[in-house]
Amino acid sequence: MGPITQLVYALPLLLRLDIALSSIYAFEARLDTAKPNYSGAAEENKKFAPDFQELRLANVSFAYSSEKELFKEINLTVHQGEVIFIYGPSGSGKTTLLKLLCGLYVPNTGSMYVDKRKVTDVDYPYYRHLFVSTFGDTPPSNTIHTSQTLPNTAWVQALLERIGLKETVEYADGQFNYAPLSHTQQWRLIVVYMLLQQRPIYLFDDCGRGRDDEFIQLFYEEILEDLRNEGKTVIVVTQSRQFLHLADRIWKIHNGEVQVSMPANDS
Repeated sequence: MGPITQLVYALPLLLRLDIALSSIYAFEARLDTAKPNYSGAAEENKKFAPDFQELRLANVSFAYSSEKELFKEINLTVHQGEVIFIYGPSGSGKTTLLKLLCGLYVPNTGSMYVDKRKVTDVDYPYYRHLFVSTFGDTPPSNTIHTSQTLPNTAWVQALLERIGLKETVEYADGQFNYAPLSHTQQWRLIVVYMLLQQRPIYLFDDCGRGRDDEFIQLFYEEILEDLRNEGKTVIVVTQSRQFLHLADRIWKIHNGEVQVSMPANDS
């Protein structure tokens, strides 16, 4: 009776498992049919120029599967070389907007443009190369991944010293070596890693949360200003009202709408 009882109790679980596997296989088949065709145009022609003039979200709507729309027909423009802060209450969609912008999420409706070129399904792998980004509490990488030559060791050492990691992190031949880092030290190393990428657009997700005051001030008042002076485009998700005046423009999110304002007009 014991084995029979166990089998009876296991049958519903096995049935659910069979349904789950069937769903996975069906989803895999859908992905196979949706694969874009990357043949044709020369590889170089598919890339996006780093000296773009503007990125544009045109009538973009987005919702997570089977959920109410998070954004509905938003229209936003990012100009080269400007610093934009995304501001709003927790859960309003700040990080989601950042991921839409850099192509990690694809709009349900609407289009993305780089200057006059529409970003198609085939273009997304190349479009994402315009960005270097960090989201939430993603741990830092200990390897510098770049298609370019590895950065000069002296430059890396200078960055580590400026950000307060000279005694904690060692660098050699594209590798960072370190003992377990605190939460704050991890964030500092992520910023170093991003600065070394030398991409046209930098995306920082909620930089001030849980970090130390000294580094927060360094980040907002010096590092962002350096990126601005280098002509980089910077978009920062923040909940720190005290630094909003440092942005060129502010995107405020409220109830699925994005209101664009200048710092002087922010209240």
